[in-house]
Amino acid sequence: MFKKFGNILKIRKPDAANNGLVLTGDLLQFNIISIGRHLIGNFRPIILTAVICMMISGAILYFVPAKFCSYASILPSGKGDNLSLLKEMTGLAGLGTENNENSSALYPQILNSRQIRESVLNNVYSFGTPIQTGVTLKEYFGTTINEHLLRNLDNITSIDLDKNTGLITISVETEYPELSQAIVQRYLAELEDYNINRRKSSARERVKYLKRESAERETELRQAEDDLEQYQMANRNWDMTSDPGILSNLNRKKREILTKTETYLFLKNQYELAKLEAQKDIPIVRILDNPSLPLIKSGPQRLLITLFSGFTGMLIMAIFLLIINFFRSSREPIPDKFEMPVINRQTTMTAEEVTR
Repeated sequence: MFKKFGNILKIRKPDAANNGLVLTGDLLQFNIISIGRHLIGNFRPIILTAVICMMISGAILYFVPAKFCSYASILPSGKGDNLSLLKEMTGLAGLGTENNENSSALYPQILNSRQIRESVLNNVYSFGTPIQTGVTLKEYFGTTINEHLLRNLDNITSIDLDKNTGLITISVETEYPELSQAIVQRYLAELEDYNINRRKSSARERVKYLKRESAERETELRQAEDDLEQYQMANRNWDMTSDPGILSNLNRKKREILTKTETYLFLKNQYELAKLEAQKDIPIVRILDNPSLPLIKSGPQRLLITLFSGFTGMLIMAIFLLIINFFRSSREPIPDKFEMPVINRQTTMTAEEVTR
């Protein structure tokens, strides 16, 4: 394959008969020195093209507003149990992190969820100096279509997770420094609210279950106590009677009350413990860097883009000139390798005839 490619593209020595590109049969031959001379000879249109491209890009970038990016970072959640320490000692740290519902590795997914993004979009942001101006992202983006709003929010937001350190970085870039900072703060507030009020965990589900069960057992215990009280009132002399039926019913009702009391106290105790565990189960958002107020614009890079557009214009113009030169040279007749001997033979015969 490489030999075939080498036969197609050949580098020749400088030849004044061509301008850099010659088509001979099915071979395309390049003369680098002639190409360089040709481009240097046409440097004026190349430079002019670069200047025009830079002027156009500069004019366009002049109307592009500056962008300001605000950053915030969140520390990873720690693991203090013995099992996690054992994993770290055996080199298995990180295994099962995705299954840990308290892990901060889930924060990027939570922040990118639809409910968090919609809450950020529906919030009213106050910024501006000296007058505080309230604006929504619907007004900033200039649309009310929900899908367009979500797409535009994704375009200005970046949420990254460092797999080595677990550090989470949130950045938002808008035309106003205060707005960028306010949106990042809103993201952090929504994450905290989700962990406290909207997040579901096994500990919280256990609290709900124990609360429901203890309430039902309390109701049953009260009914049993009321039933015993009514039975005793119906039998006024229950404490002095020797009727075996009455005594049997009293003992049965007391045993039922004793059983329900023990069950209720056990569930009540477990409910109080579960509430403490649920408080410990709430992951804490540990902020390393609060949302910054950007004072230096993050984009667009006008000088870099302008220079790149000028270089691109020079490159396109150079290729265009080489293509034009190639087609011009390809129209010229190519001398045949058997033409010169025929000419010499005819010349020799003419000389002999003259001698005769």
